[in-house]
Amino acid sequence: MNAWCRGCADGLRIRRTLINAEILETHPQAILVANHLSTLDIIVLGSFLTRDYRWLAKSELFKVPFSGWYLKMAGHIPVYRGKEARERNRIISERIHAVANHGASVLFFPEGTRSDDGSLNPFRPGAFKASIDESLPIIPLVIRGTHELMEKNASDLAVRQDKSCSVTVLNPIDPQLAGTGNIDERVARLSKITYAAFEKELGVPS
Repeated sequence: MNAWCRGCADGLRIRRTLINAEILETHPQAILVANHLSTLDIIVLGSFLTRDYRWLAKSELFKVPFSGWYLKMAGHIPVYRGKEARERNRIISERIHAVANHGASVLFFPEGTRSDDGSLNPFRPGAFKASIDESLPIIPLVIRGTHELMEKNASDLAVRQDKSCSVTVLNPIDPQLAGTGNIDERVARLSKITYAAFEKELGVPS
């Protein structure tokens, strides 16, 4: 995944910077949580992530020739939407548990969809439940600038050379900060803590 993403990012001439890389180096397994600005996010993130990890991606991407076949063969996890989604998504927790048992990390975009203007959308609970279930820290990955790399509604993948992007790695968030109570209460607390960390880094007024 890292080689493919680096090759794509370099081929597209994406100017990118990783900040606080040492945090990733000292925490080899975690639940990775990133904000979502662009279709280029996974390429940019993947170009920096040298660890073994699995990505939760919308199921439609697994149908794309070549790249979708790779996602399936590499064990990345499809997330279904629409009709029968609830039933088909029941095994996601099992898939995440299997990945964690193999020592790999799991990457989530908890907003569930891209933010066109760079603002932070509400988080869905999956990443935070996974952190609690697997006793793995959350590492927030704050993406900046990827939504400005291409002209809106462009018909090709031409990347603007006057723009750049970055990924800032924040300090890990221990799932024990979720406290006590039922799982929904704990997930909500952990989500709120993580969301606040993103807001602070992005300079969002409280």
